[in-house]
Amino acid sequence: PTTSCTRSPPAAAETAASPRPPPAPPPAPPPSAHLSQTPQCFVSVRVISIFPFDRAFCFRFLGFFRGFFPVLADALLVRLENVRDLMVPFRKRDVYRWQMRGSYSIKAVLPALVPDLSYDGMDVADGMAAMRAYHEMCALKPGVELDRLRAAMLEYCCLDTLAMVRILGELENLVTRRA
Repeated sequence: PTTSCTRSPPAAAETAASPRPPPAPPPAPPPSAHLSQTPQCFVSVRVISIFPFDRAFCFRFLGFFRGFFPVLADALLVRLENVRDLMVPFRKRDVYRWQMRGSYSIKAVLPALVPDLSYDGMDVADGMAAMRAYHEMCALKPGVELDRLRAAMLEYCCLDTLAMVRILGELENLVTRRA
């Protein structure tokens, strides 16, 4: 199944409502950074909390991102303080369904809690495939194959993001029903 996710910058009204002006764009990448030949970087300065499915991975990624884009370092540091790990209730078995088969990975949790979403049949369907695709993209020159891999990666990242949003919604529903 495919997902239809779109990324777009905030509307002018949303940007105007920000308490501080948005950060300056990141510096241009070096010519050797093939993936960044057409950089599309949008970081919201209004994010209050981040809900990754693996807090440790998120910390490593945001730490790397802070080093790569120093102009965003302070804003990202604030975000690191507000990271809440969606994996915790599944790892602790506070929430468990038999369909998860003993695993608390997002690939096991998603179909158990949100059966209408699945990674099945995607060109990039898991983290290892994403790492291989990214590595391959770094070696490619602009063209059809790079475009295909970029689209597959965006579809995978989109589904990962949508999965976390829907899983958070299911957790909220569980808490509401128990209250």
